[in-house]
Amino acid sequence: MDLIEWMQDYCDQEREQARNLCSFTDKWITRLKQQSSLVSYHTTKRAQLDVVRIPKQLAELKESNCDEIQKVIDKYRNRVNDIYINERFRPGRKHRRTSEFKKLFKTAHASLSEVANQLETLRSLHKKAREALRTAESACEILHLDPTATDKQLTR
Repeated sequence: MDLIEWMQDYCDQEREQARNLCSFTDKWITRLKQQSSLVSYHTTKRAQLDVVRIPKQLAELKESNCDEIQKVIDKYRNRVNDIYINERFRPGRKHRRTSEFKKLFKTAHASLSEVANQLETLRSLHKKAREALRTAESACEILHLDPTATDKQLTR
C-alpha cells in the first residue's frame, strides 16, 4: 500500500503545481491586459501574452499526466483489493490463495522428506554393499595368498 500512497501524493503534488501555474498565468495575463496601449506595441503585447500562456499549457500537460496517474492508481488499488482479501477476525489482509499455497507447500515438503528418507536408506544400503565388497575382496586376497587353498576353494 505504500506505493499507492506514494503515487497518490505525487499526483496531488502535480495537481497543486498545475493549479499554481494556472493562477500564475491568469495573474500575469490580467496584468498585461491592464497595460496601457502606449506602453507597448500591439505585437509586443501579443508576444508577451503568448509567453505568459506557456505555463498554462504546461499545467494542462501536468493535469493530463495526473489523470493518467490516477487511472493507474485506481487500477492498482483494484488489483490489490482483488488479490489481498481482508481477514474476518483479524486486522490486515492476506493473499487470497494463501491457504492453497500452504497446502501445496505441505504436499511438496512431505514428498521431499519422503524422497530424502529413501535417499538416506539407499546411502546406507550402498555403504553396506561397499563394506561387503571389501570383506569379500579381502577374503579372496587371503585365499589367493594361502598356499594350502585348493582350486575348488579359489573358484568359490
